[in-house]
Amino acid sequence: MKCLFVNLCLTALVFTCSCSQRGATAGTAQDGDSAQDGGKIEVVVHRGANRLAPENTFESAFAALENGADWIELDVRMSRDSVFYNLHDDTLDRTTSGSGSIGQWYSVDIDTLDAGSWYSEEFAGCRVPTIEAMLDTLSGKARFFFDVKRGTPIARFKRLLDDKGINPDNSFFWFADTTMLKEFVAIAPELPIKVNGSTPEDIERWKRMCDPKFIECSLDAITPELKEYCRQNGIKIMAAIQEGNEPDYLRAIELEPDMVNLDMPELFSKLSNRQ
Repeated sequence: MKCLFVNLCLTALVFTCSCSQRGATAGTAQDGDSAQDGGKIEVVVHRGANRLAPENTFESAFAALENGADWIELDVRMSRDSVFYNLHDDTLDRTTSGSGSIGQWYSVDIDTLDAGSWYSEEFAGCRVPTIEAMLDTLSGKARFFFDVKRGTPIARFKRLLDDKGINPDNSFFWFADTTMLKEFVAIAPELPIKVNGSTPEDIERWKRMCDPKFIECSLDAITPELKEYCRQNGIKIMAAIQEGNEPDYLRAIELEPDMVNLDMPELFSKLSNRQ
């Protein structure tokens, strides 16, 4: 069984051992120049390395880091008793042994759910990790892209970020709900925001409610015009190639965005090293 991390203490221990020879590489990636300036393309993993292990688990995060990821996406959901979890869907049905909305479950019960068997029996017993546990275990090894889901209480979430030392150098944030975005910007103006768009005009519209530092766009949107605008305005371009394939990855390497958001860091690393 590949699910080795049955509690946080064992998780931290195994992770420290498995990453001891690789930590310097992750740190270097954090300090590098942007791809437009000759640096590496930073890899953001969409729900972890989800072709190697169950999405949004410690196991998929560890697999991502072992395959060259720089940023781990955290999908922020909250339990009935206000504990934040890393879960993409609002409901537990697809990726756990539970059912119904996570917001109707208490954390003591969520912590017993199997989040691995749906993917493979090899991962039976994997758990739904809390955001706090993810930050405690991965801080210093990765940076974090927070996809903050609708219904997340912003003030409570910000307190967790403060407690865990989240800062502009190790994080960026996206909100599908613009009301939540405005609330977050009001109480955390220092933390970087990612927006979705395709053109400089799209970014100008976003500037009416925030100061975006990242833009996520399709490969087709990465034009010389967009790259020059973002360079002049201190904005990183992140190519959205979730569910992409080898031709998409090769095209991204050719276009040289600052970042890629993808599912298979193992394939992207292989192709990047081939160039």
